[in-house]
Amino acid sequence: MSKTRSVAPLVMGIVGGILGILGGSCVAICGELAEALEVSAGLIKAAGYIALVAAIAGLVGGCCAKSQAWGSMVELIAGVVVAVAIVLQLVGKGGFNLWNTASAVLLIVGGAVGMSKKAEAPQAE
Repeated sequence: MSKTRSVAPLVMGIVGGILGILGGSCVAICGELAEALEVSAGLIKAAGYIALVAAIAGLVGGCCAKSQAWGSMVELIAGVVVAVAIVLQLVGKGGFNLWNTASAVLLIVGGAVGMSKKAEAPQAE
């Protein structure tokens, strides 16, 4: 019998990963445009790429969180990395990004829920 896990980490990981990809892309593109206009935006650009890579990892972890125990761990770590990218963006005076904030919250909560739930054996009918 295969053991299944909660659906909440799966849904939160997918939604958080998609929001993070949107937010990370937005920050990275804005950082690239700022550098094209000869404005110092290296930290903002780096924060965007870090958030983008972490969101993709969170999406993969979220997709695996229902069947694999390591998926929730990857999802939680990705959420923390996105939160660090948000702080880097704020330090670089890049403003506040709501997409990445929502992504970090969803990934952290989804990873924590997935790690706290024990796998249940499906009930036979």
